[in-house]
Amino acid sequence: MSAARRRWLWWLVLILGLAFALRAFRLDAVPLRGDEGFTVRYWAADPRNLVHDVRRQEPHPVGTFVAFWAWKQTAGDTELAMRYLPLLGNLIGVAAMAGLGRRLLHSERAGLIAAALWAINPHLIWHAQDVRNYAIWAGLSALALWLFVRAADRNRPRDWLLYAAAETLALYTFFLEAFFVAGQALYLLLARRDRRVLRAAVAAWALVGILLIPLFVQVYFFTQTGYRGAVGDADPVALLTEFLPTLLIGDVPPAPWDAALPLAWIALVAVAWTLRKPPRPRVGAWLALSVLIPAGLLLIAAGRMSVFHPRYILAATPALPFDGPRCLASGGKCAAPARDGRVDDIQRWIREAAEGFAGVRIIDMNDLVCPGGECRAEREGRVVYRDSQHLTATFVASLSDALASRLDLPRGGRDGVPPLVQAE
Repeated sequence: MSAARRRWLWWLVLILGLAFALRAFRLDAVPLRGDEGFTVRYWAADPRNLVHDVRRQEPHPVGTFVAFWAWKQTAGDTELAMRYLPLLGNLIGVAAMAGLGRRLLHSERAGLIAAALWAINPHLIWHAQDVRNYAIWAGLSALALWLFVRAADRNRPRDWLLYAAAETLALYTFFLEAFFVAGQALYLLLARRDRRVLRAAVAAWALVGILLIPLFVQVYFFTQTGYRGAVGDADPVALLTEFLPTLLIGDVPPAPWDAALPLAWIALVAVAWTLRKPPRPRVGAWLALSVLIPAGLLLIAAGRMSVFHPRYILAATPALPFDGPRCLASGGKCAAPARDGRVDDIQRWIREAAEGFAGVRIIDMNDLVCPGGECRAEREGRVVYRDSQHLTATFVASLSDALASRLDLPRGGRDGVPPLVQAE
């Protein structure tokens, strides 16, 4: 190994160490948020329940659940333990970006810069500390992209087999990886036009298709559930005015900078690439297709399934000044006025926060929780509160049709719970 190669590897190790430190810092400092708790409780549940639950309600690939279940059995279910899986999965992207930049631009420095940008990206750091599948998918997707480019360059059977394995894992982690496969196929058709490479790629994709048969079965059953997504319709303009500014500076600036900043960035990148010596049109085509094809397909899919902006927020529930079950056990009246200064403050803060998002509405179920302005620990033979402020599962289930009506959803999901409520 040459001295230059050793230096490059040492720099890559340092960048990997930086990425790990940024993702491990205060990893268990905050409790699990709602979706993380859902992951630990349901995604990592007994695999014997997967067939029923995944078929009926879950919009994520089956591989995600198997991975989190296996990790939970090995590492435990604490915040630190469960967050380590996305952390480690996301680190794969650091090495993958180093290899991708090095191979595409034939520059070891470019590879290290790409790896460093991945290491310090605040969005990737946030997701790497979140018990969901997105950080893992990002790492596997980057790995699959690098292996695809390497296989297309070398066209050796073992390289295509490695690519097929990585692509299969990425697809089993998140459905949207399929959009990147579409970009890869168009790249080979439009930019490479090498029949030998194309035949090898088709064979690799055929192998991936065979390995994905369980996923196809899951998709078929899931399309029969009527799931519409949890959030509002896509807005193509938001890709320019919201997505790119957030990606570049971490926030959305006021108009006209929300459009001017991303347009200036796009123009700068285009000019820099055009003036680059020597020109690399094939690499430019690959980069353009890797960005435009997935984004375009996502917008098309969003026309049929809502996957972008928040649409509703549930209002805070009034609290009792006593423990509901204990009061019922003592035979007391167990009732209190619904008006509470603390809850009123929370409601006001929620409404003020919702005003910052277009199309968001507040769903207030408190007229059914505390009808007539009176909150009771028991109503119509059902225990309402399981302590002083949390509602019981049986009482919540009794409101499912009313909630479905206010959310404009079909009624009568599994066990009386609307499909959206089940999935989320």
